[in-house]
Amino acid sequence: MECVTHYMDCLAHIRPTLPQPADKARLHVFLASCNKPGLRLGEAAEAGYFSWEQPVFEPLKRFLQDL
Repeated sequence: MECVTHYMDCLAHIRPTLPQPADKARLHVFLASCNKPGLRLGEAAEAGYFSWEQPVFEPLKRFLQDL
């Protein structure tokens, strides 16, 4: 994600506005860097592009378990 942040910072210096919503744009930048850049979010998750053991995903996992 460090590279994604650098890319978005670079865009901020050369464009008057960044793509919105910014979080979605960051996700697309990340997915564009993967082996199969055209995958949708769910497909990327199934392909293992995300490490679900990271603490950042705990609230999402709790939400899904509570459904």
